[in-house]
Amino acid sequence: MPSSGLAIISGPPDSSSETVIRQWLVRFAEHCRQKGQAAEITTALVKSWVDVLGHVDPKLLDAACRKTALTCKFFPTPADVYERIDQTNTKAAELEAEAAWQRTLKFAVNPGFSGLKELDARSQHAARAAGGLSWIESCPATELPWAQKRFIESYLRIEELHLAENLLTDGEAKKLVREVIQHAKDPQALPAAGPPEVDDDL
Repeated sequence: MPSSGLAIISGPPDSSSETVIRQWLVRFAEHCRQKGQAAEITTALVKSWVDVLGHVDPKLLDAACRKTALTCKFFPTPADVYERIDQTNTKAAELEAEAAWQRTLKFAVNPGFSGLKELDARSQHAARAAGGLSWIESCPATELPWAQKRFIESYLRIEELHLAENLLTDGEAKKLVREVIQHAKDPQALPAAGPPEVDDDL
């Protein structure tokens, strides 16, 4: 019969991140015991793991803990699990960038493929970093890998700097320019300039 401490730590089965953490702490402790290492699970230990990893998607967290269990020689820390999550996220980001490059390459050769009228803003920005759509479409085969490298580096950098939401597609930028020109031609479309504000403290 398992100790009441382990029963409480493992908790009822569900899909929450905290439950995943509790279940894996029990497994990690058991792995350590099998290797002759001492491993004590305390309330403070559980809380520290939940504080660090409780926001992670349960499925991603479970996969990261499983990978950690396969390689760790001692009782792991939240940082060990986070390293696995970072590796997974990095791989996913690289696959997304590669897919974006393939879409951009097809678009450069055949604009409007699959009914696509315009690339997303992030892909357009990365394409410009790679030399532009015209260059991608016509560059020598020997230069294409370098264009791909610049595209993917730019695409990933946008994500790292959290700039994607601030980018405009070429179509959106042209629309904005047209609106500015229209306002310049029709001053009444602009809000009337009022008298300058006076600071009462002066």
